[in-house]
Amino acid sequence: MEDTIKAHAQLWNLTFSFIKSMCLKCAIELAIPDAIYLHGTPATVSDLCASLSVPPVKSRHLRSLMRLLSLEGLFDTHVTPSGEEAFDLTPISRFLLSTSIHCSSPFVRFILDCHLVDSSQMLGDWLHSPDVTTSSFEITHGKVFWDLVVERPQLNSLFNSAMESDSSFVIDIVTRVCWEAFRGIGSLVDVGGGTGLTAVKLVEAFTGLRCIVFDLPHVIATAPRASAAIEFVSGDMFVEVPRADAVLLKWILHDWNDEECIQILKRCKEAIPPREKGGKLIIIDIVAGMGVNDAQITKETQLLFELHMMINTTGKERDEEEWHNLFVAAGLCGYKIIHSIGLRSVIEVYP
Repeated sequence: MEDTIKAHAQLWNLTFSFIKSMCLKCAIELAIPDAIYLHGTPATVSDLCASLSVPPVKSRHLRSLMRLLSLEGLFDTHVTPSGEEAFDLTPISRFLLSTSIHCSSPFVRFILDCHLVDSSQMLGDWLHSPDVTTSSFEITHGKVFWDLVVERPQLNSLFNSAMESDSSFVIDIVTRVCWEAFRGIGSLVDVGGGTGLTAVKLVEAFTGLRCIVFDLPHVIATAPRASAAIEFVSGDMFVEVPRADAVLLKWILHDWNDEECIQILKRCKEAIPPREKGGKLIIIDIVAGMGVNDAQITKETQLLFELHMMINTTGKERDEEEWHNLFVAAGLCGYKIIHSIGLRSVIEVYP
């Protein structure tokens, strides 16, 4: 009987787990981490209601939200000298501070946007279909993600902000622990480089490096011009990639199926010199099964991201064997995984 009751509770926990994500989104929308930070000490629910303009009649409901997020590690709980429950920031919630140089709030907002979340409702229908060229996102919205962002500027802005948020975090790490990958490169084309934040960070970190930010016309049209060392070029990576000493593919290939990835890799190979003259591809992406020491959280998060890509694109996350097969099919001659950076890895690939 005990095992039966435990199993039923676990089933309910899994059923209601989506509420965790919605509470996280709510905490960002209300700017709760900022409110706690500005308070200077652990904040009670009364403190939060006052600073967030939450009506006192909702204080009990806000307390429930804070308790749940504290159980998930987003906040620490304390008891004040007067015996009140109070909440403080943790390393996780510090990623949500608007003043943080690595603020991840835009990324969370994008992933939890209704356009992406709604697509998961069609997962069962999608799995019943033998068509592997259509995503659950396309079934839900009638268009692939890349076409929808062209039509909806707000979604496009949300996506670009999310990618900037991610670039701010991951490129700072890459330039510290994987700087050898960029040593000796004179010019680099950032394929799918978005608004150019990655390029800005690279030219700041590597003296003399010149970057080309290469993306679709609607992206390049709104990208800020931040440095004389950065050129913005619009085009289609399936047709032609601008020439440079090296190509960067940061979080690009997981958006596409194998055939599309092979085509992209071939265009990249055409854009760079031979290996003996320094030509290379630098890929920043998940290598499934590789990551930080906390194997359980890494494995689960990589699987969640795999499902996110499956639902919203025709792409996938790949293990090392699958990456190897892509490189061989594209006519590339060798690769090495030079470092894992949390959930992702840096891969050097040679023509």
